[in-house]
Amino acid sequence: MKLNYKYGIRTMSGKLDDLIHMAWNKGRVAIARIFVYPTLVANHLLFGDIAKNIAAIWDVCSKAFKDDLKEYTRQRIQYYTAEQIPAYANYSHFVRFLYNYLAENPTVDLETITKGELELDGCPTNVADIIDEGLLPKIDDPTDLTKNW
Repeated sequence: MKLNYKYGIRTMSGKLDDLIHMAWNKGRVAIARIFVYPTLVANHLLFGDIAKNIAAIWDVCSKAFKDDLKEYTRQRIQYYTAEQIPAYANYSHFVRFLYNYLAENPTVDLETITKGELELDGCPTNVADIIDEGLLPKIDDPTDLTKNW
């Protein structure tokens, strides 16, 4: 459905009055469709449980580790190309690190694992070690990022 807005809304996107709205063609055209709630499948529930567990692990990490990850995030921005969208949040790098760790250790269950179990499993506990093991992309000087989680 093609829409014409009375007041020239050019950047709207989202749900309003049971319709999903999106600007298209550099804001010259707006598209809308009726909102249909997607069918929930097992993967949606699994992904939600994993996200909740990762957030719980993040909550018990030390502030010093989070600050080191924030510094890593700041230093990492210069490595992105013009086509890539930089990750500006240290939490996004934490999630990326855990999924990379899962890829190398398929026996890890991100839905139920705890911080202590990760440590016992041999998971690196500071940003410098995480980078050394290839679980996050390299930066110029990660040697100061050694505070444990």
